[in-house]
Amino acid sequence: MSRSALLLTLAALTLLPSIAAANDAVFGGDGATLAPIEEKDIKMVSEDILIEKVGKKGKWAQDHWQIKATYVFENPTDTSKTVTIGFPEATCDEGSDCNSQDGKSRFTFHGMKTRVDGKPVKVKVGKVSQKSSWAAELDRVHLFEVTMKPGKKTTIVHEYEMGESGSSMQDEWMTYVTKTGALWNGPIGSARFTVRLQERPWGFSYPEDYTLTSYETTKSGKAYKTDIVFEMKDWTPKQDLNMTFGSAFLEYGSCPSLVQTTEGSPEMEELRAQLASASAKTARICRNLPYARHGYTFKDAELNAHFYPTELSRPSAQVKDWPYRGYVDTSRGPFRVVTFAPSKAYSPSMLTKNETRWVKAIKEVEKKKK
Repeated sequence: MSRSALLLTLAALTLLPSIAAANDAVFGGDGATLAPIEEKDIKMVSEDILIEKVGKKGKWAQDHWQIKATYVFENPTDTSKTVTIGFPEATCDEGSDCNSQDGKSRFTFHGMKTRVDGKPVKVKVGKVSQKSSWAAELDRVHLFEVTMKPGKKTTIVHEYEMGESGSSMQDEWMTYVTKTGALWNGPIGSARFTVRLQERPWGFSYPEDYTLTSYETTKSGKAYKTDIVFEMKDWTPKQDLNMTFGSAFLEYGSCPSLVQTTEGSPEMEELRAQLASASAKTARICRNLPYARHGYTFKDAELNAHFYPTELSRPSAQVKDWPYRGYVDTSRGPFRVVTFAPSKAYSPSMLTKNETRWVKAIKEVEKKKK
């Protein structure tokens, strides 16, 4: 199937829109006439955003995201400033479930709690004006008033939840709107984004505007968690944090898809038949795919060189071996890709039952070839 045909298929199979959160911004207007405006005095000293995937909990019958966004602002002037700050949601298309808990509500954020310098504040909800240049991106806005004292710093914390986004191709998307951060006085002093996943993805993409500083899996109790961390200094955001997380659904090079390869299934028999005619080198690479996904450091230098590039991430133009590369929305700007990467926390227990069956089946094929 050609890439264009695959893209059309992916669009037809899409289940959910991409989730989106956003940086704080100053808003002007009232009710449905709101619009982000440039704030020439107040500086954003720092932002520290944790976007964490969690399982079923409370009203959530499925995996979802929990977000904690911490911002520090400074008023460098010699007078108090009272501003209306808005935390906006992404636009929701008609007919979409918008990542809601019940699949019906036309909004994204759930359980929003906001604190200013440790104290809860009352938040009202407004809408971005359809005449605003931001109308295509932003919809509802959570509004609250803050008075910032001269020469002082103010800490604002938002905590809320959002649903998953993905398609039947088993990939997943995540968006955090950051371009509104460019409306404050000067660049953001420091910005840190931590995307915490329950499982290590089959590769991921991120905007070129972000600096990837860490991609590591650690053990948390009996489970594992994977943190993808971006850190920037004196930063003026030009792109939103749009990420695509790959899955085992698509074929990797000459290797079949790992999906649904259960014992006795047509897929497993197809796997055996396909690899029976493959070269020994191809079969060996396919057998080691699950180990590379979890970051195993191979004893064989050739396998390390095949799976792990010299640099952790690469510009998309240099990446040919990631199946989801062609599905990233390039209209959002240039992006980089991480395929496989070594992990200090690797353990054989990380392999799923399906991955273990995959390895066993290929070993059987290899044995018959000898």
